[in-house]
Amino acid sequence: MSPIGRVFIILNLVLAAVFLAFSAFYLQNHTTYLGQLNTAKNALSAANDKYEQDTSALKTELDSSKNDLQVSNANLKSKGTTLASAEEENTNLKKRLDDLQARIANIEGNTTKMAGTIDNQNTRLSDLTEKWVAATQARDVALKAQNAAVDGQAIAERDLNMSKRRNAALTAEINEKTEANGKLRTEISVIISEIPAARAIATRALPSVSGKVTAVNSSLKTITISLGANQAGVSRGWRFALHNDKTYKGELWITHVADNMAFGRIENVVPGAEIVVGDRASTRLND
Repeated sequence: MSPIGRVFIILNLVLAAVFLAFSAFYLQNHTTYLGQLNTAKNALSAANDKYEQDTSALKTELDSSKNDLQVSNANLKSKGTTLASAEEENTNLKKRLDDLQARIANIEGNTTKMAGTIDNQNTRLSDLTEKWVAATQARDVALKAQNAAVDGQAIAERDLNMSKRRNAALTAEINEKTEANGKLRTEISVIISEIPAARAIATRALPSVSGKVTAVNSSLKTITISLGANQAGVSRGWRFALHNDKTYKGELWITHVADNMAFGRIENVVPGAEIVVGDRASTRLND
């Protein structure tokens, strides 16, 4: 065999040996890579399972969070409604507070006015109390006189004949004095109506002032007029003619005086005349 043939044979043997070595190395590495692949697949599967578990847990947590968010939104909405209601109620309360403050201011004003009215009423009550005491004393005097008359009647009854004569005489005297009193009242009314100078003399030349009757107490025979100390210095003891611009009705004697009103007793009333609120009270009849 030629040397070249030998070289080719040796070269083929070497190449075959290299191929066998490479194949053995490849087979060995293939088995290793396959094991690594299976390990990687198992790890990937485990990781996938864990991912799915984590995803499921996260989904459950997400659903729970959504529910919590809905509940929170509902609570927030409810609190918003409650806040709006509270603000509206606060506005109403402020309005009521303003109304109450205004009412309190009105009450304070009315209280001040009432205090002034009470002072005036107390003054008038004091005057009326004095008049009531005077009337009570007059009633006591009248009762004493009545008791005395009853005693006198008892004495008179013991002597019937004398009592009858005395009673007849007293009746005649009373009738006579009543008739004379009526004539005198009529004459006074005529004189005052027809002779203005007589009124000036009777009133002691008082200043010429005129007012109106504002109150009449028929039972106490008292009158209040719209004149007081501020009007021409009206004072106690003044006398006023009472009339309605056409008819003379009687006289008023002033017993108590305030700044803008006076109070007195009715005297010398014309028989059949009625003194009413609105009649005039004048110091001079031609007023």
